[in-house]
Amino acid sequence: MTQALAPLEMTPTQMAALALIEAAPGMSGAELARQTGLTPQSTGAMLSLFESRGWVVRNAHPMHRRVIETRITDQGTLALGTALGIAAKVDAEVGADIGKAERRSLIKALNGCATRAEALAAR
Repeated sequence: MTQALAPLEMTPTQMAALALIEAAPGMSGAELARQTGLTPQSTGAMLSLFESRGWVVRNAHPMHRRVIETRITDQGTLALGTALGIAAKVDAEVGADIGKAERRSLIKALNGCATRAEALAAR
């Protein structure tokens, strides 16, 4: 995946972060750090990079001035769409030898693992 996204100068982690920002307009850097598992410092650097590329805009929250909201731009939506298209092709190539029933079972098992990991992390 890393090599496939390289022409976009985007990593899989950055793609996931941009998708989170798109899904939750106004997300703060702190919330993005929590959701991605990155440090606040790494998240801040990533958001600065996104901003320099025109993928996001950041503005102070209207009521809580210390909170900086992040929103994806049209350019960011385009970059994310391209990245997701590449990711879908890679996923299809990786899973080409897996049948539909096996794929459903694998997804169910992985979702179960993710749910369990989230429950353990919440302790």
